[in-house]
Amino acid sequence: MSSANRVLGIVSGFDTETLVNDLMEVENLKLEKLEKEKQYEQWKQEGYQEIVSMLTEFQSTYFDVLNSDTNITSSSSFAEFEYSVLMNNEHTNIVNVTANGDLAASHHTINSISQLATNDTWAGNKAYLTGIMSSGFDFNNIDTDPGAEDLTFSLTIGRSTKTVTIAGTDVESMTSSSDLVDELNASIKSAFGDDYTDIVSLTDTGELYFNLPANQLTILEGDSASTLTTLGITSGQSSNDYKEKSMGELFGFSDAALSAIEINGVSITLEADDTIKEALTKINDSDAGVEVRFDTLQDQFIMTANNEGTANNISIEDGSTAEVFFKSLFSVDTDLVDTDGNVSNIDYTAGQNAKLTLDGVDIVMSSNSFTYEGVSYELNDTTTDPIDIEIEPNTDALAEKMQNFITDYNNILDHIETKLSEKKYYDYEPLTAEEKDSMSDEEVAMWESRAKSGSLRGASELQTMLTNFRNAFIDKVSGTELTLNDVGISTTEYSDKGKLTLDKDKFTKALEENYDEVVNLFTQKSDYAYTDSDNRAGRYNENGLGKRLEDTLKDNIRTTRDTEGYKGILIEKVGIENDSSYFENYFTLSLNDYDKRIDDMMDYLADKEDHYYVMFANMEAALSKMQSSYNSLLSSLGS
Repeated sequence: MSSANRVLGIVSGFDTETLVNDLMEVENLKLEKLEKEKQYEQWKQEGYQEIVSMLTEFQSTYFDVLNSDTNITSSSSFAEFEYSVLMNNEHTNIVNVTANGDLAASHHTINSISQLATNDTWAGNKAYLTGIMSSGFDFNNIDTDPGAEDLTFSLTIGRSTKTVTIAGTDVESMTSSSDLVDELNASIKSAFGDDYTDIVSLTDTGELYFNLPANQLTILEGDSASTLTTLGITSGQSSNDYKEKSMGELFGFSDAALSAIEINGVSITLEADDTIKEALTKINDSDAGVEVRFDTLQDQFIMTANNEGTANNISIEDGSTAEVFFKSLFSVDTDLVDTDGNVSNIDYTAGQNAKLTLDGVDIVMSSNSFTYEGVSYELNDTTTDPIDIEIEPNTDALAEKMQNFITDYNNILDHIETKLSEKKYYDYEPLTAEEKDSMSDEEVAMWESRAKSGSLRGASELQTMLTNFRNAFIDKVSGTELTLNDVGISTTEYSDKGKLTLDKDKFTKALEENYDEVVNLFTQKSDYAYTDSDNRAGRYNENGLGKRLEDTLKDNIRTTRDTEGYKGILIEKVGIENDSSYFENYFTLSLNDYDKRIDDMMDYLADKEDHYYVMFANMEAALSKMQSSYNSLLSSLGS
């Protein structure tokens, strides 16, 4: 019933609104009860979410394969070493060494290094791309008769533009292309300065070639319009033109000629419209295992095998499309490769293997960088003198890592234990909006702190998880004789609920005397899979401490589903962001149910309030009718 239609106690004289409000106070207690229950549920949800967040961060720090440096389940996290690499009792950089957690022996000797591995390299001849080349130049076209005109044009080098002029009298004295080149260089030197020498040269085919490495040159028409025509150069011609021109323009390639360029057995298709940059990108991004680049300073193409060693030498077949292609790039007029694959007519360096004697054994490696029995070697030079290598655990660094792990682990235990044993203050219930309005902010904060207290007290899921954590450190790891106590890790007093302490001296001593076993104690991995529920006990016994903790974390915060379709226990309970569980979990469903019940209760209360107003309205109507009848009776008696 709307307020406009509510009738006050006109006849009865009752304060109807006050009476209805008093009656509704009892009914409203039902709504307050639901809202308080919902608030309790929200506090529980927040408590679980905070713990899941802590566990997720702990997992990403110490159990993530991408964080190999701190992943407690991987031997890589124990790969902190100190190295002594000595030749003739002095430190040497001829070889660099690093070790990983699979280190098999701490002492090695490189008796000698007779040869380093190299990459197969093909360096082409001068390509004449970075400068400005004439086209069809013929010295006979220059008028050297008496009265010859000046030869003049505009040359830009970088940002400077000058006029280059050969006086007519000097033209008359020229008898060959060489004379012209000398005069051009002299004029350019005069215009730009003494450092600008030998800018112009003659190619093997007799063309004029203007070039200054690392500088952009541009030639423009000068006072004499016929000069550039005589020289076979187009006005505006630039030394950077090659960058914009296609492979077809530069080398005369057609699409058909570029359709199947085979390098190392890998076919690559280029297009005549490709620029040099585009063509080389296609080659380098392919699986051919080579890198082709254009050296602008040397004005040459260079092809290099991506990997060292003879097994990775570049292979191009004689007479193939690839040979024709690279003959053009490398400026080779005759053969580039013969039927046996031999390379000629360019600067060629065949790839070779590394050869050394390690611990008295002659070995061959395809690369200067290789790993053997947990030690990675990087060869930098040859030597006939022996190199002694000593590798020892960096116990201080490892102890610091372990202490960080224990500190973070203890923080989680402390937080969860505090929540599990937190006192419940039954006299402190969630505040209503009216109650909050009557209190200061400090009073509200204090009250809600007491009201929230104990929201996770005795939570069975959390108690089980902590028990599994503690057991992981207590139960013996199958296959190793070491225990946590042997490596200086022990639990504190019973009152500390399983927190760990680290005896650094004992830990470092264990590393020095039994490094492999210490690593295995944490990183040993069972052959049984995590998903093998039938052999869970066997997996637990065989797993090292790191793997045991990781399994417990998976049991609780795993976002993948098991064979029965369930995610981790806590994820099913409270969910996690960026996962479907965030919207589908126990607390979400419970809170949604409370929202529905609260909506239903509000509808019920509204109906109940209307019912009371209707009841009082009916009473007023009845009283009004009685009053009317009474008045009529009095009237009739008086008459």
